[in-house]
Amino acid sequence: MKTWRIKSIGLIFFVNFVWSLWAEHIIFVHTNDSHGYFYPRKEKDKEIYGPLALYAHLAAIRIEAAQKKAFVILTHGGDINTGTPESDLVYAKPDIEIMNHLGFTVTTLGNHEFDIPRRELERQMEQSYFRWLAANIEKKNGERLAAPVLLLELGRIRLGILGLITQSTEKISVPQNIRDLIFEDPVRIARYYTEELRKKADMVVVLSHLGFYPAEKEQQLKYKGDIAIAKNVRGIDLILGGHSHSLVINENIEGVPIYQADSYYRYAVRVDFEVNPGEKPRLLSHRVLSLAEFPVEWAKIKELDPYRTEYRRLEEIIQNALKTSEKLFSRVIAQSEDDFLHDRTTLFHQSVPIGNLIADAQRQFTQADIGIVNSGGIRAGLDKGPILLREVYTICPFRNTVGTIELKGSEIRELFRLLLMRKENGHFPQISGAEVHFNRDNHTVRVYLRKDGTYVPIKSNQVYKVSLNSYLAAGGNDYPDIVTKSRFHDTGMKDSEILQKFLEQRGVVRSQDFAEKRIRFFRLRRP
Repeated sequence: MKTWRIKSIGLIFFVNFVWSLWAEHIIFVHTNDSHGYFYPRKEKDKEIYGPLALYAHLAAIRIEAAQKKAFVILTHGGDINTGTPESDLVYAKPDIEIMNHLGFTVTTLGNHEFDIPRRELERQMEQSYFRWLAANIEKKNGERLAAPVLLLELGRIRLGILGLITQSTEKISVPQNIRDLIFEDPVRIARYYTEELRKKADMVVVLSHLGFYPAEKEQQLKYKGDIAIAKNVRGIDLILGGHSHSLVINENIEGVPIYQADSYYRYAVRVDFEVNPGEKPRLLSHRVLSLAEFPVEWAKIKELDPYRTEYRRLEEIIQNALKTSEKLFSRVIAQSEDDFLHDRTTLFHQSVPIGNLIADAQRQFTQADIGIVNSGGIRAGLDKGPILLREVYTICPFRNTVGTIELKGSEIRELFRLLLMRKENGHFPQISGAEVHFNRDNHTVRVYLRKDGTYVPIKSNQVYKVSLNSYLAAGGNDYPDIVTKSRFHDTGMKDSEILQKFLEQRGVVRSQDFAEKRIRFFRLRRP
């Protein structure tokens, strides 16, 4: 018995030795949904260093990989665009430059890549040293916007990476940016390409911008996420995800490990695999890399070239980008002949010029009949004199998108009744295109639509288009269930961008032009 055990141990050692002789060690470093947060910032009491900390982690990992003769694959799960004015105003130019500098291998397209004009997205793709993937996007003329897969030869093995984007992109993106595109079922497409990759690759990775949601949440959203891919597609060894802004660590679904790294460069995820030709890849370890911290090894590494020089170059890229954005913020876009005051005691309880102006901008942009803006989303007013671009982003700092919802006249009356009965701060509606009369005693509401310079009562069974922002459509400010995201048609344009265009078109604004009391309060007549 003892001899058999010794032989067994020897056999296991021999098999492991042969495995290690032929296997390749792959270190995946993954992040996602960076949304323009390329610069260090404070969140509550924590300093987030973002790409600077990621560079430090990568330096330590690459030194380790050189010693182990391992391969480092740096991946991004989509949504490079949209989130900060520093990035948005220059179409994520610094983000792409930083990703090039960090040495990203590949990204998948995210839905927010379609917030920007197509020519700008194509410019981003051309200027990237890394590859962009999207297997389930096809142009209506049969051409591809991005490659479906990437096949890499890493020593003795071949690695196949498949990119997928959420099918909801066709509903939530700017229509003019996607009108020539078809967004196909990610499960069906993943089955096809995984089968094809399996003929060539020793490991298949899905780089996903689908989101990680519990099954019941996925059914509610009606769009397939990472769990659906893992459950319904055979042959996938690893899913590196994005879109839901989740921190997902080794969620094992049907034997497929799934990872996601939160968002905004707060974290990265490291996942180590050992891959042997013709064998199932073996997960060795995983680790969350906090980008609010530098690795302990960095204290020594940062004094060595080329790391010291390359780190300083990264700092320079970030600082130059911030200087550029500061110049843009200082640009004069219009003039104000007087002050548009921001006084919360009045803003939260009655129509005011700054609220009327913003509601007008959104209603006109969406060509809606009525516009609604929640007072709590208006964070500043306008001072007399030149209006700087910075002021627009101060007034509308939340970067909500604006869209429309179709409501019957009876639903509109009920919506205003529910809103005007409340006493909480922030929910009070600033409106455009209408006048609302509210009786404080019996809570009756009359709504008059502005038409050809006069006001006419809305009709109960007639359908009207109402503009509002994505925050309210998602139930923000505890808005009534009459307003639901399922009925919301999102333009994809930010409230700040709409306000900017409105001011630029007018050139000069005066508060008295927006001073009318569009919501009026009454009481029952007493005998």
